[in-house]
Amino acid sequence: MGVEVSISDDLPYPVGFASYSGRRLKYEQGYGIATGYGFEYFFEAGGQGNLISRFFVDYSSLSLATVRNVSNTLEECSILNDFYGGGRQGYVNGNVTSTLSDCTVNGSAFAGGYTGRYKETPVATATKPEYSTYLFHMGVFTPFGKTENETYHWEQVPTLDSYSNANTKALFTTTDMSLMGKVNGTTSLTVEGKTMIEGSVFGGGNQADVNGSTNVVIVSDDTEIAGTVFGGGNESNVTKDTGQASGNTRVTITGGSIAGDVFGGGNKGNVEGNPHVTVGQE
Repeated sequence: MGVEVSISDDLPYPVGFASYSGRRLKYEQGYGIATGYGFEYFFEAGGQGNLISRFFVDYSSLSLATVRNVSNTLEECSILNDFYGGGRQGYVNGNVTSTLSDCTVNGSAFAGGYTGRYKETPVATATKPEYSTYLFHMGVFTPFGKTENETYHWEQVPTLDSYSNANTKALFTTTDMSLMGKVNGTTSLTVEGKTMIEGSVFGGGNQADVNGSTNVVIVSDDTEIAGTVFGGGNESNVTKDTGQASGNTRVTITGGSIAGDVFGGGNKGNVEGNPHVTVGQE
């Protein structure tokens, strides 16, 4: 919403805070749940000199991005944090194939996705912040008061009878949160060349399951891994469908320097199939 005001006096900014406080934690079709607000100001174009103040209500919703097969080939790159072959809370309904060649990874490398657990979401309180004021004689705005936030989390429910619970600090969704970060297929991660990984290597995901099999291959004498190599995931599982020949992990190392240990399984996670580890030529 926009409000036009005269420039004859010093002016408080913004107007319209009630448009958020009245909508807070309520659902609006096509937008989501009202969880915050924003604002901007500018002078009217055309030489009129009027100050325009606009106030925005922010909405949050939880959706599940889904893709099929994923292929990643990175060469001579630098990754400042972790590498993930899968998605960040997205769902891969297919296979994930990744290759790191002559790369530097400042964190760990995961063949799967990132965190299937819900994330915390800040929700602005209904307490009006201290407004900024435009000082015409100086041509500046005074500092705007800090927005107060409460921390909410997403919670899956069968049906949306309501959209939030202020007592438990929950935002509700019918999205299947068990699929967030998951790979429903095989994962494969090849590390080669002068690749340096400061953390560990995982065939699975980070707090995100792989429903299939995993494969980690380290082939070059120039590769350096400062941590440990896992065939499975970190705080996540490698699972299989009933009657399917999957749920296996495989680690093959024919070169490189590994400062830590080598495990066919995962870190604090289950492998429903069989782990396989090969060090040296088969």
